[in-house]
Amino acid sequence: MKNTLILVTGLVMHFYAAAQKDIPLTALYQKNQKVVLLQWQYLDKRAISYTLQTSKDNTFFSDIYTKQNTDIAIKSFIRYADKTITGEKKYYRLKINLSDTMFETTLPITVALNIPENTWLVYPLPATEIINLRYTGNGTVDGVISIYIKRISSNTIFTRLRLASNTKNISIPTTNLGSGVYNIQVAIGNRPAWSQQFIKY
Repeated sequence: MKNTLILVTGLVMHFYAAAQKDIPLTALYQKNQKVVLLQWQYLDKRAISYTLQTSKDNTFFSDIYTKQNTDIAIKSFIRYADKTITGEKKYYRLKINLSDTMFETTLPITVALNIPENTWLVYPLPATEIINLRYTGNGTVDGVISIYIKRISSNTIFTRLRLASNTKNISIPTTNLGSGVYNIQVAIGNRPAWSQQFIKY
């Protein structure tokens, strides 16, 4: 995205907003506590602070938390718990403040808030090195569980797994996946049961 120059009564202010900054922001919704746990890592030495932003429509974002980087070490993890949970989904992104007038933003991530029983929860989103699946039902799954991960743009399947019906928590390495948008699908027996798209950084 190009620099935008804004002229205000003779004062030129420079704003820079990049929409694909590589600072992984992950989110996990804990339904029983009604809280979204967010985490990111301080990796960019240019950043003077981070502002966590949220949106209900992925268009208009508002600030909910700012962390100054003066009192933390590089590579430290920053965590925040969002307890203002309403609606069916929320969007989050990071604003990386480089100065008073310059910033970059990460890609927004989506958190589903109305998670029905007997479905699958995928986290963290976006994926980095591992993606996790958790079955939300109380009983076992009625049949062998098959997992498929394929790239949206090419429909190429990168991962195939077969697991026992009593498996409720699954961790899948994603180091073999390049950056992009993927679909993860769960099949029970030979029947598709659930699917969701996710971004891999």
